Amino acid sequence: MTDSLFSPPLNPTPELTTADARKQLRREMRQKRRSLMPSEANRAGRHLLKQFRRCPEYLRASRVALYLKNDGEIDTRFLLQDLWQRKREVLLPVLHPLRPGHLVFIRYDARTKMTRNRFGIAEPDFRYGVKVSARFISLICLPLVAFDARGKRGCRPCTL
Repeated sequence: MTDSLFSPPLNPTPELTTADARKQLRREMRQKRRSLMPSEANRAGRHLLKQFRRCPEYLRASRVALYLKNDGEIDTRFLLQDLWQRKREVLLPVLHPLRPGHLVFIRYDARTKMTRNRFGIAEPDFRYGVKVSARFISLICLPLVAFDARGKRGCRPCTL
């Protein structure tokens, strides 16, 4: 049997706590994502755009929150380019500096001043960015490491 992003965890260990099992699953899924060839990752990003273009909510959305690719996540640059070409407002999540566990969304364009957060992830600089409340965002796209058969991610930012 081949090992893929869609196969069960490599070595499930029953004696692990739920939190430990989740960490193990996240670690294994990240390892699988990082092992993708650049051509496979590129194809996945293009396929993501193709899927979104079939979604009425995406087509109607005027303000869309995305993430920038990090740590093997699917590349959203094709979505980003499509949104900019269609004159849509794009926002990126930023870790709130005063409220741990919360995100704020900041307008993103080619001129946005970027910085690295405590995890080393590029994000708009909180001090200079135009902040937008989540309630005013038409569509929010979240990166997923893994999810169960019911589509449950396991956790979500307090912002949502």
